Amino acid sequence: MMSPSSGRCSRRCWKPRGYRVFTAASGEEGLDQAHRVKPAVILLNVLMPRLDGFEVCARLKRDPATQPIPVVLLTASEDPKLYAKAVQAGATIVLPKTTPPERLLHGIELVLPRPNSPPQDLD
Repeated sequence: MMSPSSGRCSRRCWKPRGYRVFTAASGEEGLDQAHRVKPAVILLNVLMPRLDGFEVCARLKRDPATQPIPVVLLTASEDPKLYAKAVQAGATIVLPKTTPPERLLHGIELVLPRPNSPPQDLD
């Protein structure tokens, strides 16, 4: 799930790999979709209408229904404070918006749950 601007590239990149992409035009719409769709991963732009990516991420991580979903924040800024704020909000990974599609896919695949992987023993 991602913003429409991120979705265009990602649809082209992900669809051939068998993934479905859902987009949301605002933070509120993204939160609604996250609850309805339960995506494997969520991509968020930092700058979005009404609710920014930090707030959406924080709300997703506070909600037990969406807390386990990895969140990838995309930003045009290189400000280290922004990256720290993303981690505080609960982002799994932060990537520059300028990341080439193949590197973006690699970064996202790193945070996706692995099919057929054995459960991790936390003890």
